[in-house]
Amino acid sequence: MIAFYFSDRTPYLGYHDSPDYMRMADNFINHQVLSLESHAEGKPFYPTIARMPGYPVLLGLINLPFGRSEWNIPVLNLTSYLMSCLIISMMAHRLFGFIPAVMTSILTTSHFSSIYYTLTGMSESSANFIVVGLIFIYQIFKGSHGIKALAMIGMATGVAGLYREPLLPVLMIGFVTFGLDWNSSFRRNVRKVALFVAFALTAYSPWIYRNYRLSNQFIPVTIYGKGTNGIRLFQDHDRISLMLNLTDWKKITQLEVALLNIINEKIGYRYHVLFENRENQVLIKDTDLVSDIEKYFPDELYETLANGPDLAPTIKCEILFRRYMSNVTKPLEANVLLSHKAKKTVKRLGHLYSCNDMSNYSSFRYGYYSHKFMQIRWYLFECPLALIGLIYGLRNKNTMPFLAFILLYTTLIMVKMHIEPRYGYLPILFIKIFTDYGLYRLTMVLKSQRNVLYPVSQS
Repeated sequence: MIAFYFSDRTPYLGYHDSPDYMRMADNFINHQVLSLESHAEGKPFYPTIARMPGYPVLLGLINLPFGRSEWNIPVLNLTSYLMSCLIISMMAHRLFGFIPAVMTSILTTSHFSSIYYTLTGMSESSANFIVVGLIFIYQIFKGSHGIKALAMIGMATGVAGLYREPLLPVLMIGFVTFGLDWNSSFRRNVRKVALFVAFALTAYSPWIYRNYRLSNQFIPVTIYGKGTNGIRLFQDHDRISLMLNLTDWKKITQLEVALLNIINEKIGYRYHVLFENRENQVLIKDTDLVSDIEKYFPDELYETLANGPDLAPTIKCEILFRRYMSNVTKPLEANVLLSHKAKKTVKRLGHLYSCNDMSNYSSFRYGYYSHKFMQIRWYLFECPLALIGLIYGLRNKNTMPFLAFILLYTTLIMVKMHIEPRYGYLPILFIKIFTDYGLYRLTMVLKSQRNVLYPVSQS
């Protein structure tokens, strides 16, 4: 980042969804509304339910004292990542000891793609910091059953859920595996979970209420989950690659723009931000694509929205987009063979833990060599040692809840949410613990074997 700062380069703030986050941050500070509109032209800044509020609000609050700078976000992301590495190392120390903690810190801070990724305006780095920080707090408060402690932890978890869609269920699992005292009675643990969930939902419920008032529908997170699921299914059907290269993103963008053209024609409102981010990237000329879109377009829902309650045009657009993706994904989901899905999951696992998002940083001078180094390091070093660490960890009853959480979360990400490697930066942090624990255990075994073969003579 220091080299980047003193060069003529700028951070990749136009990468993926970054413009949406920055625009929401500006509108939150300047107009006190969560909106994706770029310029109102005398019209009101219509609200959105397309993005969670936590990250844009945080960016806006950072811009207030420091001014709006393109370097605010990378500094936030890098600081979050380094703090995550520190907390993961502290977890390794609590679970396995000092030497595995030191090795964990070395491996996490030398993971090139995670560091490069902090130069983008995406939310994964800071979201991961929130998750590992709260899970560490769950460990600290493990033996506490007081209402004040549970209220604080539960409310903090609910607020964290507003940061990114998967965070709330992940943190709920983390609390059950980390925060419960398994030596206590069943009744005390049930009471503890009930109070935790109640406080977490209390903090999260205003977002659900807001979305219901805006859309007259129960939308607990955002409308983009169906889009992510659609991309994953296109990958399962081999229409686009697992690497999601530039050609794949152009195909996705072409589909989005064609769909948005149809929606905006029906609604009679031009959703500025959606076209600014996408229309300039691709020119729609494929008439077959448009006719294919119209097959799945939810006309009955459009009639309901047109003749129903008075909703903001941006909300109508987002609801139609969500329903269309649902209509498309149903036949795709039904036609994916289980064996084919299993093969894709295995490929995703290897792709996730080895090369990561290095394909998006090919402009880096040493990006190709870093990419290959990460692959070699994973397959020859980290993967075998992680398996050893898991085997030895399963023999330790104190780590069983921790291992259950890691395995469940990783499986959930691979099967339901993973469309590109940036979704996997959190399990990558955790897998380093097992890699280092495996190395530590292997070293101890070799050392004991050496003492057996070459005993030290007693003088």
